[in-house]
Amino acid sequence: MIDNEESRYLGSRYELLEVIGSGAMGKVWRARVRSDGTVGRRSSNQPDLAAKVLRQDLAADPAVVKRFVQERSVLMGLDHPGIVKVLDMVVEGDRLAIVMELLPGGTLAGALEERGTLPASVALPITCCVLDALGYAHSKGVLHRDIKPANVLLGAKGVDDLSGAKLSDFGIASFTDEQGVHATGLVGSPAYMPPELFSTGVVSAASDVYSTGVMLYELMGGRTPFAGSGTMHTVSFRHVTADPPPLPVPQQLWRVLEAMLSKDPGDRLSAGGAAQALRALPDAVWQMAALPVQPEPDWRAPANPVLPGRSKTIQAVDASVDLGQTRLTGPADLGEAKQIATGKAKAVVLSNTDVDDIGETRLGVFERPQPVAAVQPESEKKRPRWLIPLIAALAVSLVVGGIVVVMKTGLLNRTTAGPQSAAPSWVPAHVTGEPYATGLRVDLDAAPSAALPGDVSLTLTFTAPRSTGLSGDVLVVIPATGGDVCPSLAEPGLETATQSVDGVIESCAYKIPVDLDIGAKSELQVQVNGDLGDDLSAWLRSIVDGTRQALSSVTGPGFALQRVIGLDVSVDSLTRTEASPQVHYRVFADWMGGQQEIFRDDTLAFQATDLLRSLTGGAGLDGVQVQSCPETQVRGIAVLAQQAAAACYLQVTIGDLTSRQASFSIYSNGS
Repeated sequence: MIDNEESRYLGSRYELLEVIGSGAMGKVWRARVRSDGTVGRRSSNQPDLAAKVLRQDLAADPAVVKRFVQERSVLMGLDHPGIVKVLDMVVEGDRLAIVMELLPGGTLAGALEERGTLPASVALPITCCVLDALGYAHSKGVLHRDIKPANVLLGAKGVDDLSGAKLSDFGIASFTDEQGVHATGLVGSPAYMPPELFSTGVVSAASDVYSTGVMLYELMGGRTPFAGSGTMHTVSFRHVTADPPPLPVPQQLWRVLEAMLSKDPGDRLSAGGAAQALRALPDAVWQMAALPVQPEPDWRAPANPVLPGRSKTIQAVDASVDLGQTRLTGPADLGEAKQIATGKAKAVVLSNTDVDDIGETRLGVFERPQPVAAVQPESEKKRPRWLIPLIAALAVSLVVGGIVVVMKTGLLNRTTAGPQSAAPSWVPAHVTGEPYATGLRVDLDAAPSAALPGDVSLTLTFTAPRSTGLSGDVLVVIPATGGDVCPSLAEPGLETATQSVDGVIESCAYKIPVDLDIGAKSELQVQVNGDLGDDLSAWLRSIVDGTRQALSSVTGPGFALQRVIGLDVSVDSLTRTEASPQVHYRVFADWMGGQQEIFRDDTLAFQATDLLRSLTGGAGLDGVQVQSCPETQVRGIAVLAQQAAAACYLQVTIGDLTSRQASFSIYSNGS
């Protein structure tokens, strides 16, 4: 209950009723809109709310308050069925509070404490729900940074109705860690923190995926993977150096979970990719009964550990551009099996084997190599004499029979471009593209097609920078993995790029028109059929490499959004024969291997070139910024010489492109 009348109210709008939870960040109150007439009478059917009142020491920190206010619009703008809706954020005296919808079913942590472990039919869908929410938030550039069961809230029926489960506390952990992470007082929950937070201090969207993997491990096993005896330093040490102890679950599920818990953020699936991989697991996995609570393993330190630093300053990478990579299948050349921290040797069984438990996820199977026993060589074993000719006769029969079957079935006469074997069980893959100099970014996602079995759904996401819009053709090479036959594409609007029209000599090249507002995204989904190999991640990288190669050999002025690498300015020195003479200059776009003029100081708005409109998303001269020395006056793109200057400069910015400072002189009349 409330201790005194003064603390009963939160701002002028809310009334605090009772404490319903507490944690490291503060207390959670049941609250309601005030009914004393201050802001109007409360409706009888208006639901109760939840108010998270942060610790008083946070409210006393000006930096935290500033960050709190800055985050208000971001958190209140998150609108997703899997995210607890933030309704208001209150700053009042020594109190900071977040007002949100109230979910009556308690937390996932409470349900886990009551049951010990959860069956796959509960653990997997609730994890997918969290990943869906993260995928949405990451697309908005928002990190969560504190994924754990205590931050997953349940509806009235608890885990018996997972449709009401929602993720809460987005961004709250970030309010407190701007001054860094310290070994004596980490912000958040060390059991769920990713290894890169301890080793480099960099957090990203992949960090949220790692924490979700820890949570799934806990839901299934009743304990987090690196929990156990020791201090917080011990736990962080295990995150960085130890492999997660395997759970007694099917290999298909373990491969997905192990990928989410990868030490390298680049090896983790994106949130959406992880959800898709979990949903693709066989029904038998989803119907697994709950496991017993798993015992603590016998932790053993690796031979040459890399200790996490004692203090790191947190650097948060923009979630919208850091969705992780997918490198889950083994390399083509395995080499020798490598020893790992648990003392087990791993050998990857590639997807061309017939091992049963590779399953639909196609993440590879890890087996422990069998020791070489001291056995008698086959050549020295005694065999019955009659066995050798019998084996030879059987071998000849099999070879001849195989040739006849091949000839009768006409397999040797098939010339179609598509794969001849059953389609592999692909794992969804993602590649975040490196921004071009113009600021354009092209992200790639590939997944098995839901509409056309055996095809791959390729999604191309084009993103403009926050500085300018962009428009024009974009070149993409979509190759097959072998041979010269290009895959077939089910997309009527996709136009082939040719040498005669576009200056493109590469095969399997396509031009895609884009028109993007500032910071906007555009998606194009293509159904692809052909020889794409077993690893969609490797295939996406071949698209990146093929596109880069094609752009380097293009002739002519096409594909400016990808081929313009900078700006150059040429300025003429002048003598002031009048009060404010105009400075004459020209601006050029630097290409791979040449230049093209974009505009001059006397260019009129209607004279803007196609190249300028392309680099500004149609804004033309309005998308140009000109800077010059104090002795001049800048009016739009016109630069007027006001005073004499022995060393003046002029610099032009178009979106993400900024020229060097071009030097010139302004002379006085008669000097």
